[in-house]
Amino acid sequence: AGGEYELGFSLVTAPTGPMALCWSHDPGTSKLDSAAYPVAVDTSFVLNGPLDLGSAPVQCTVGTTCQVHLSGTGFAATNQLLIATAYTCSFSVVALSLPGLSTVQAPQAGGSFNTYAFGTPTVA
Repeated sequence: AGGEYELGFSLVTAPTGPMALCWSHDPGTSKLDSAAYPVAVDTSFVLNGPLDLGSAPVQCTVGTTCQVHLSGTGFAATNQLLIATAYTCSFSVVALSLPGLSTVQAPQAGGSFNTYAFGTPTVA
């Protein structure tokens, strides 16, 4: 769209709430049957990281501060977001250069470390 940058699509879809990490010496053909995994390794297992953003991509508008807010668990000051040239993330993505925006951004200090301020895009 004119004057807007589309930064990408949803992230990983992960379950919310309590999870358990279970072990089996040999689940046989019942690999997806929880009854085949009788030993609870951790009954308060947490998958840290961002949750799915839904169907709407993150967008930033020219002339307006570009902030990205993530929902999820276990964010830290060491986390970073990268604006890349592909719709998927892997070892082969290339950082995208956009006037007025930081390509790599750490979360804003304090709070939940889930807000990233990339700057203000200056051209479309």
